[in-house]
Amino acid sequence: MSHLKSILASLLSDTPSRTCVREFVNLCHKMALAYLRNKTKNGRLNSALNVTSLEDLALDCIADLFQRDARGVFIKLVAYFEAADWESKNEDELTGATRRLIFGKVNHAFCRIYREADPSLGRLLRNLKSAIKSSPLFALAQRDGEAWICLNPEDGANASLPVMPPEFLEAHLTASLRSEADVKQVLTRLVEILRDQQTYRRSYPLTSLALIIRSAFVHLHAALEHESNGHENFAPEEIEKLIAASVKIVKSNMHSSYVAKQKLDCATYDACFLAIRDLFAAEYVQNDGFNRSYYDYLRLHLQELTREHYQRRCRCHFEYLAKLTRQELLQNLKKEL
Repeated sequence: MSHLKSILASLLSDTPSRTCVREFVNLCHKMALAYLRNKTKNGRLNSALNVTSLEDLALDCIADLFQRDARGVFIKLVAYFEAADWESKNEDELTGATRRLIFGKVNHAFCRIYREADPSLGRLLRNLKSAIKSSPLFALAQRDGEAWICLNPEDGANASLPVMPPEFLEAHLTASLRSEADVKQVLTRLVEILRDQQTYRRSYPLTSLALIIRSAFVHLHAALEHESNGHENFAPEEIEKLIAASVKIVKSNMHSSYVAKQKLDCATYDACFLAIRDLFAAEYVQNDGFNRSYYDYLRLHLQELTREHYQRRCRCHFEYLAKLTRQELLQNLKKEL
């Protein structure tokens, strides 16, 4: 929409015009409907939830955004766009801000539907609340009648930022979790994800987090089942040789991208692959070591490595190199079958 700024100028005023209201409602409905269709396509909108019409659901998701006060002002829209400093934004930035607002409302409604239709979700929520209460890293908060998990303490200036999209958070969780991880380990990883970015709030709706955790483990177990079919017929010494070969290949291939370009120094680069070797030996040979984090494995070979330095300088590189090596290992396993 090329004239969104002029629509907002009317919409956020004390006397919004009917034409602008109608255009903005149509825009929000289209965004919500597209997001719901994408969720349906990806299998996130479970058919068991008995949602009969995505068009109606899209309207339900955005309806409360258009609440007015006694003067006829759209109080929620005014609060959101004023916090986003809308007058200083261009059309693309305003479209992005509107999209984040609508996607957040869809995810909120999505969680409410699941709470009502899926009683088993309550057990995971209780486990999460218990882990949060015993953790010095997090606090529970109530916002608009909904429980939120917040970094303890949460940056007050961060509260005006949008909530991280569930697909984004699930991708980060799935990339670094293993099947034996418990709720406390998930929360430890969540701290790293929320702290290591500046785009989204450092807090999350609890029900949405529970759904993400459950979905992440579903995908993780499916991936691990696929992997297990590749290595269960090999002797431990055969797997160790394949791990060593995979580590050697990736280490050689990626040297110019990391050491030559000074993303990692030689000592850290070498330590990364020693840690990857240990990590995969624990997973594929010993079936052990799942209580260790990626940081724990790397620190075995970098004794002076602090958690802060790991998160700030090493984590993304180490996890990516481990991902590449895992892919190489799985390909080598398939070749040997």
